[in-house]
Amino acid sequence: MTGPALILDALLDHLGPDDDPALWTQVLADVHADSRREVEAWSGKDVLRLAVGACSHWLRPHQTRWSANGGFAWPAGYGDTQDRSRSAPPEHDWTVVAHWDSSSSHWTMGNAHSRRPLTLRVTIPTRTARHEQAVVHACWRPGSPTHPRRHRTTFFGYRKREGIWSLEATQDIDAGTRIGGVSS
Repeated sequence: MTGPALILDALLDHLGPDDDPALWTQVLADVHADSRREVEAWSGKDVLRLAVGACSHWLRPHQTRWSANGGFAWPAGYGDTQDRSRSAPPEHDWTVVAHWDSSSSHWTMGNAHSRRPLTLRVTIPTRTARHEQAVVHACWRPGSPTHPRRHRTTFFGYRKREGIWSLEATQDIDAGTRIGGVSS
């Protein structure tokens, strides 16, 4: 087993009874599809790393909404900065790490060593079995393969209808720009 299936198995081992495995499966497929072109085109020296984790402490109730497609809670959390604002990345309770193996064109489990890896950090909320919507926060740090010096953050908005999670909205958020579709 290689690639997304291997990563999914590692993720599912960490989920609790309040986490909906169907959401995690859908998120991994959507994030993989979203990043596939950038990752496969990568020919740089640095390592590409994928870090997928769960966040149980989102910055809420802060009343900031991402208004795409009917609205979602703003996907920010108590990240690894002192900036307790909506620009802070969500903090992971736990993380599964993989790296891109360009020789086999697959994600491989584990952390490849690099002085400055390009990391796709994906944060999925916990307790999704209780909820009908979820927002996933995905960011490339310090940059993406196509723009290694520029942060790229993408929000993925999901809704569960009749027991099936579907991707309802996505939005790329460039660092330093005012975000459309925000209401407080």
